[in-house]
Amino acid sequence: MASCAVFGGWWAFGGDAVGADMAACAWLDLAEPAASRRGWRVFGMGDPAWSTEELMTFSVTHVDGSMEQPNDLSELSALLRELAFASAEHGDVAVGHESGWSLTVLARGRIVWENVEDGDAPQHLDGLSDDAILGLMALVALGEISAVSDRRWLPGYGS
Repeated sequence: MASCAVFGGWWAFGGDAVGADMAACAWLDLAEPAASRRGWRVFGMGDPAWSTEELMTFSVTHVDGSMEQPNDLSELSALLRELAFASAEHGDVAVGHESGWSLTVLARGRIVWENVEDGDAPQHLDGLSDDAILGLMALVALGEISAVSDRRWLPGYGS
């Protein structure tokens, strides 16, 4: 059984909504009418149902440039907080998925989405909250590439 993590906002698990053999994780917008969320179970951080056992391989790049493969999603929040110590030389953090997709978060708040292996054209967004950025980071780590790609990205790295 798959489940999702919470990072200041909420994650939802749609097990019953999508069938017992097919679990789905999605960012739950609490501003949506409750009727549209029917069938979704909301978990809080530390919920015993929260698990990373079904994660595909993902890696993170720290603000100092070092890389590692974390054991769980709870480390993403600390990764984002590292941007408080960013410098001109080291000004970003990133979450990369084994498929080659990478989400880079710059200290000035811009995020860049690109496939670093296939050379797909980069895309970017500005002005997202930390919760929204953490949600996208978790989706990358969970391998939910289409959920990230389906956002309304702007072309290129931005100016």
